[in-house]
Amino acid sequence: MCFFSRFVCSMSKKRKWNDEYVKFGFTCTTEKDGTQRPQCILCSTLFSNANLKPSKLDEHFMNKHGGRDAGNDIVTLRVKRARFDQVGTLPTYGFSPTERPLLRASYEVAYQIAKSKKPHTIGEELIKPCALEMAKIVLGKEAEKKLQQVSLSNDVIHNRIIDMSVDILEQVVADIKASPVKISLQVDESTDVSNCCQLLAVVRYVKEKKVEESFLFCQSLKTTAQAIDVLNKIQEFFSRNELHVDKIGSICTDGAPAMLGNRSGFAALMRKEVPNLKITHCFLHRHSLAAKTLPPDLKKTLDICVKVVNFIRSRALNHRLFQSLCEEMGQEHTVLLYHTEVRWLSRGRVLFRVFELRGEIHQFLRERVQELAIYFKEPSFVQMLAYLADVFLALNELNLSLQGRGLNIVTASAKLAAFKEKLVLWIKRVKMGNLANFPAWKRQSQKILPCIQTLLQSC
Repeated sequence: MCFFSRFVCSMSKKRKWNDEYVKFGFTCTTEKDGTQRPQCILCSTLFSNANLKPSKLDEHFMNKHGGRDAGNDIVTLRVKRARFDQVGTLPTYGFSPTERPLLRASYEVAYQIAKSKKPHTIGEELIKPCALEMAKIVLGKEAEKKLQQVSLSNDVIHNRIIDMSVDILEQVVADIKASPVKISLQVDESTDVSNCCQLLAVVRYVKEKKVEESFLFCQSLKTTAQAIDVLNKIQEFFSRNELHVDKIGSICTDGAPAMLGNRSGFAALMRKEVPNLKITHCFLHRHSLAAKTLPPDLKKTLDICVKVVNFIRSRALNHRLFQSLCEEMGQEHTVLLYHTEVRWLSRGRVLFRVFELRGEIHQFLRERVQELAIYFKEPSFVQMLAYLADVFLALNELNLSLQGRGLNIVTASAKLAAFKEKLVLWIKRVKMGNLANFPAWKRQSQKILPCIQTLLQSC
């Protein structure tokens, strides 16, 4: 019979904490197995889970502390409970509050490491030794001993970053579910430096009458990067987070055939799942494609600049000699920039740097007996180079203005329309001899004006 009674007690349900128990002067502590136990904030007495009921708590409150007649009103008890949880008396009983300074410090360091994209080992190898040394010199050995308890190992930082990312994802998913309108996705597929194909998705949704934009996920495409693979990844993510594909109202993609194919493209496959889905094309990608259509003369000028940059930068000796030449001639910039077709900002930056160092480039190529040196003494080539540098810098400013949070298709369309109106104004100013909008051209002599008008007519 005694064994049966113990068995019944072990099978009984554990009592749960209720915030109303604060009026009896108690707080709650949780053991490792999840058992909640009441503790008096007035005398620090710790009770078992069986005493977690109003009658037992009120009995202790009345007999030991005189109840509310002794000045223990509900407001005072709540203040005492907050102070009790913060002071840290629970560790003497083998418990600790959920938010500890050491734990929070570990999470803060992990957040900064993830934000700066540094290796996880930097916390243990660099940050912690530096913090200990500074604490020892400025605050003393006691502060050093306290900071020594902050865990910044590789595994700890890794787990902290995973915990924060999971928590952020849960918040975003909860906001998407609570959104009163359909969401919008921006999907892009790209290959990183390690030749791994990555699928990235950014989501826009409505939260508290405001449009929020958040990074949704980054998934690896392990084999092919076809439209069906992209669709499977998105469906898998939505299914895993208990989201419905019907929640998607519009999708923005780039111009890849796998995305915009009429029959087997990602957009066509998504329309089969969501019939009323709206598909849009990325403004930046479309604008970058349009900027690649150059007239033959300007295309030749760009190709010559790329050849010159590759000749100087691809060889270590040439790069060092050119850098030394620029330093001797007192130039602010001493190196050339690489041109990359994938990066739409590179054209303006590369061409403007070549234009600034055109004299040093001509001298260096002449010393190295290169045929390309003759182009940098031709007035027409320098004029076209200045034209390309000014125009692509203006395009870079436009592209940068089309990015950022809170930008929508209405604002982007207005900026593009305004830029077209600027082009009309600039043409009128050039015909009148006003080169205020072209600083590179303005550095040249007034003899370039007829060539400028010819270039504008050809474009």
